[in-house]
Amino acid sequence: MNIINMVKKYQKKKAKKAAKEELKQMIPTLRSALNEVTSGLDELNGLLKKITRS
Repeated sequence: MNIINMVKKYQKKKAKKAAKEELKQMIPTLRSALNEVTSGLDELNGLLKKITRS
């Protein structure tokens, strides 16, 4: 394997690692957004039940 291929392989490995780390850091944000959406849907569901009962 020549030097150029070794460098390219190293760069790809570094880029993958950086992307993976960035995704890991996004998880808490995504979780909180999902929780907000879920609670909003629960609230909407409750309102719809009230409307259909009356």
